[in-house]
Amino acid sequence: LPLGQVRSEHVHFGSGQLALRAVLAEGRTPITADLHWEVRPLKLDSSSAEEKERVEDRATCLFSLESGRYRVTARYGSTSVSEVVEVNAGVTQTYTLNLAAGEARVFGSLPPPGGSLNEAVDWEVYRLAGPSAGKAERVAQEKGPNYSFILPAGRYRISGRLGKLRGDSLVDLLPGESRPVDVVMR
Repeated sequence: LPLGQVRSEHVHFGSGQLALRAVLAEGRTPITADLHWEVRPLKLDSSSAEEKERVEDRATCLFSLESGRYRVTARYGSTSVSEVVEVNAGVTQTYTLNLAAGEARVFGSLPPPGGSLNEAVDWEVYRLAGPSAGKAERVAQEKGPNYSFILPAGRYRISGRLGKLRGDSLVDLLPGESRPVDVVMR
């Protein structure tokens, strides 16, 4: 500013509101099932989170927060996404997190002539690294006749075990996709 001119700025201190929701993929409708939300304030001098956090288990959340930067984390099924958001005083901001995930609806069946299994199967889900099925990291396990796994987009091997019967199936899951996965037990 030139000497003698006065500049006026308004600085708002106080709280704002942050409305949170999540989608499985860009452009999809918000998830209506409960997610696990964590909101942590960030220190001014770094991006590491302070001790104080807010936690909710709901589909959507509305937090009243002091103005500043926060790390928001959403967990749904075996999927987790974190992003840093800015909260401004006196404003209600709606923020949508994209989980970039899909749903694998897993069920077991018998070899031809076939038939579905109605007994509780031990399911394990392995995320595959690269184009081969060699390197794998277990990311989920459940027990039931069938199960819907929410997983980050990617390639997976889904294994089932029922007594002496075993089965595997490979699936490439895209964001927003809901795919049935038949695991043939032999």
